[in-house]
Amino acid sequence: MDVYAGFKWNYYDSKVAKELVAKEGTPEAILYFSKICDKLTECGYWFFLSTLWVSYSGHTDINLWKNLFGSDRNNRKRCIMKPSEL
Repeated sequence: MDVYAGFKWNYYDSKVAKELVAKEGTPEAILYFSKICDKLTECGYWFFLSTLWVSYSGHTDINLWKNLFGSDRNNRKRCIMKPSEL
């Protein structure tokens, strides 16, 4: 499986993932993420954020993106991409 070896399934992350998929490709996705991201696991935070960036980074506040990517949360390097992407 192509995920960080320290990944652990989490109910809240799973629930958020479903909401993000429903909002995928829209500015609502990153706005939703920014409101709920404090409760995500480290891996959930970084992986969802990087996926949102690839999926949709147009027509949203670049300062919001900078703030979210500038987080001091742990495991950024391990969770922001799949091991094969690193």
